[in-house]
Amino acid sequence: WSMANEYDGLKKQPRDIWDVWTDAVIDNDPYHHLISIHSYTAQYYKYWDSRYTHCSIQDQAPVEVQGGAAIVRNIYKKPVIFDEICYEGDMTSRWGCLTGEEELYRMWQAYVCGTYASHAECFQYGNPHDFSHDFLAVGGKWMGESWKRIKFMRSILDDMAYPMYLADSSWDPCTSACGPDCYMVYLGKQKLKEWVFNLPAKNSYFPRLKGGERFKVEVIDTWNMTITECPLIFETTRSGHYRMADKENRVVPLTEQPYILLRIKRIN
Repeated sequence: WSMANEYDGLKKQPRDIWDVWTDAVIDNDPYHHLISIHSYTAQYYKYWDSRYTHCSIQDQAPVEVQGGAAIVRNIYKKPVIFDEICYEGDMTSRWGCLTGEEELYRMWQAYVCGTYASHAECFQYGNPHDFSHDFLAVGGKWMGESWKRIKFMRSILDDMAYPMYLADSSWDPCTSACGPDCYMVYLGKQKLKEWVFNLPAKNSYFPRLKGGERFKVEVIDTWNMTITECPLIFETTRSGHYRMADKENRVVPLTEQPYILLRIKRIN
């Protein structure tokens, strides 16, 4: 259940009335559906309330930067869905003119932090009064570019044994744990020639990483939808108290492309 789309747009309704209506839905739902409430931009509701099973948030700011989404999740300690992170499209409105690259980037920023993000499009092809191709308004066929990559993203997510959470929240906004034997490092808009193998010793809810453990690395281009395996085998050694490096300080070669995701799997 979504109790409202921008509940605070109904100016004549007192805020507390939404709790009354929420109770009415819960009391009359024998199937115990998930339930939340959606607000205007960055107007966060009291999602910590036990009535609400998850957070339904309209706010793109947390997913515009690395690690921002994790802050929201750490506060509410329940599933977080960023229901509006703005849209791929060609509208003059600031919320409907993202490039496909930016839309996909924001979605990955949500997922690597253990949260979720929705997707839609707003294409009007130069006519601000023409909504015939605007998926957000009327549905129909996807016209943009990000949806193709989201299908690829889903295949990456479905291949994980566990959901992603930041391995060392607050200290490393790029590296996620997705099980005891797998890390994901999202490089976002960085354009690197190489990535020096280096991981946090902390591994989210899983046992800490130790020295002498061996890993393979796959380079995933989330925009061009390619997966390339690095031929090297990396072996961990302590690098200070909080990090683990390769014992020979080796690197993963890259191609200076943005939107790269590194999938790092433990091997025997």
